[in-house]
Amino acid sequence: MSLLSLACSELKRRSNSQRTTCYSRKAEELLRNIGKKINKAIPFFIILFLINTIIFIMWLLLPQSFMQKYFVHHPQSGYMFTLLTSIFSHESAWHYCLNMLGLCFFGGIVYSTFGREQFLAFYLSSGVISSYVNHILSLMLKNQEDIKGSFGASSTVYACLGAFFGLFWNYEASLTIKFKYSFPVLDLYGAIVGLGVLYPLILFDEEYFARFVGAMFGLLYVKYGRDQYQKFEETIKTS
Repeated sequence: MSLLSLACSELKRRSNSQRTTCYSRKAEELLRNIGKKINKAIPFFIILFLINTIIFIMWLLLPQSFMQKYFVHHPQSGYMFTLLTSIFSHESAWHYCLNMLGLCFFGGIVYSTFGREQFLAFYLSSGVISSYVNHILSLMLKNQEDIKGSFGASSTVYACLGAFFGLFWNYEASLTIKFKYSFPVLDLYGAIVGLGVLYPLILFDEEYFARFVGAMFGLLYVKYGRDQYQKFEETIKTS
């Protein structure tokens, strides 16, 4: 290998190292700012958890026909309000626990970045839009007898996941077990979304439509939606 090639390789290595250090510092600064604000999110999430818990208990105590009618979105039912109510429904205890865990971690960080009003609008919009896209695709791609009702809770968690990775898009994550391995956050995002989408896809469940849309909604909202929300907020304040 020539001296020129060696010099180029060394310059590239230093450039990558400096870029990684820069991203790491930005990530640490962002996390510190989030840590200062995250306590303010606790009352909001307590209320959100209570709503999800109450509806989960209702699934255990009330007739299934009632819950299926009013808290699951069926594309053929003619009810549109279930696009909203279904995002608080969980079909099982493990479904509820996993979603609450994901909402606590990813949602808490996104809340600390967005603020209460914007996060609430983001959370509800992601669930309704994901369920509606699921509604349309189910009618387009499935036979009528194969269309089932859907729960929208997972789509909101995937939206928070997408927003979280949108905020940390250029950073690297580190995994330390017996050795330290760093990898782009984008790769981790793709792996988690892929698993969440492939699992119901393998089971021929239409839930993967809503999860995928939720993940994309969160990612795109960070890139485009936040600016639009801020412009709307400024317009309201000045009017």
